[in-house]
Amino acid sequence: MEEITASSLVKIDVDGNKIDLSPYPVNPAGFTIHSAVYMSRPDAHWVMHTHTRAGVAVSSLEEGLLPLSQIALQFYGRVADHEFEGIALDLAEIISDFKTGPVLVLRNHGLLSVGRSAAQMFNRMYYLNRACEIQVSASMGRPIQGIPADVCSYVVDQCDAMDDDETDLQLEWEAHLRMLNTLTARTATEPISKPRALEGLPKEWSLTPNRLLSEMDLVR
Repeated sequence: MEEITASSLVKIDVDGNKIDLSPYPVNPAGFTIHSAVYMSRPDAHWVMHTHTRAGVAVSSLEEGLLPLSQIALQFYGRVADHEFEGIALDLAEIISDFKTGPVLVLRNHGLLSVGRSAAQMFNRMYYLNRACEIQVSASMGRPIQGIPADVCSYVVDQCDAMDDDETDLQLEWEAHLRMLNTLTARTATEPISKPRALEGLPKEWSLTPNRLLSEMDLVR
């Protein structure tokens, strides 16, 4: 994964056909997951799919993501599930399982988030993955302090109210980009000096989403 760069990417249409010259083949499973969401969810302008250790671990638990922490509560009642049935090649099944909601847990596989912007998509994935990390850390055989359902619902309403104001979201996104600059400088042939949109990243950007999430934890 660390060898993947922006110039490794293959541009394709919604049917998976290459529309740009590239010596690389198309990964059918990687295309299926994203295209299923794009074609069925007009609100999903951005899609992020990861295989982080904590995300895959929680996706493999019978109970899935639990409302164990304040961070997890923003997803209370809003996590869609897609049962594992082999390598993801069936568009219809994913479309059927993810009609609404901000995040999808692909059972025994990984996590997926959507957003109206890159900032919202990444924010959702960042905190979904963090909720999974907390759940894995809490699974130590000790009694867990549960949160009443009415409190869980109340926190969801609080998150909804804050979601209407993108000020904090933008501030956090810019902070993530500054951190990305620092990480990119280690591997990029053309380090950038200030935050910019994803399309402004250097051509030889070699940080995958999974690696970015893990390295951001290392520098915190």
